[in-house]
Amino acid sequence: MKVAYLLGVAGTDVPVEDIMKMLKPHWLGVNAYAFIVTNNGYVLVHPDLRPVFQGILKPSYNSVDMTDVELMDDGQGPHNFSKKLLEFREKLVQGNITSSISLPMKQHFDNMKRVMRGIRFYYYKPIRDSPFTLVVSLPDHYGRYQVDAVVETHLLKSSKGKLNFFEGKNWKVHPDWLYCKYRMDTEETQPFISPEDEVEHFFAKTQSAGWNWPTQYPPGDRNLFLSLVFDAKVTS
Repeated sequence: MKVAYLLGVAGTDVPVEDIMKMLKPHWLGVNAYAFIVTNNGYVLVHPDLRPVFQGILKPSYNSVDMTDVELMDDGQGPHNFSKKLLEFREKLVQGNITSSISLPMKQHFDNMKRVMRGIRFYYYKPIRDSPFTLVVSLPDHYGRYQVDAVVETHLLKSSKGKLNFFEGKNWKVHPDWLYCKYRMDTEETQPFISPEDEVEHFFAKTQSAGWNWPTQYPPGDRNLFLSLVFDAKVTS
């Protein structure tokens, strides 16, 4: 009979900000959002999760229930949760169902100065090999159309040399969107001054001879980056 002994435990930390960037908010739009629920009903990532107050981490920052941030528009008082909302929460906790549901909800804007009421559609799916469930929340009649405007960088080369639509300092990119990112185990590990500096450097790299967008380790969101190039081209 063999006896196994526990020799140690290995772990790693992943910043929540990096997870939020992977949710691709530019796909969802300004009125939709995504969040992640744990197998105990707490939110791991949510746009209304505010773990810090006046620079101090809240004691219960890691035990905020999804029913505290998803507010149903049913006329009930605080913590008098609707049966439908509790059933929805239970399905997320179980983590073995891929489905959708529509509920009348309330959502605040402008630091809780305004409130929007309406039907929201929730699409949820368990994250494989994890105790988490991913949820995407969309307003009614939303996300049915998409403007597909991209410019392939290899078509921008001219006989006069490489083009650059990102000259000057009078432009910015969204600070929370992942346009491009180099792997940290390559030779290109020099820190960039700003996200704009990284975009400009990456754009110049895409115009190199024989360059193709990597598929095994993509350096960012291809469609987002090419859409940015399109915007820069038409406004240059």
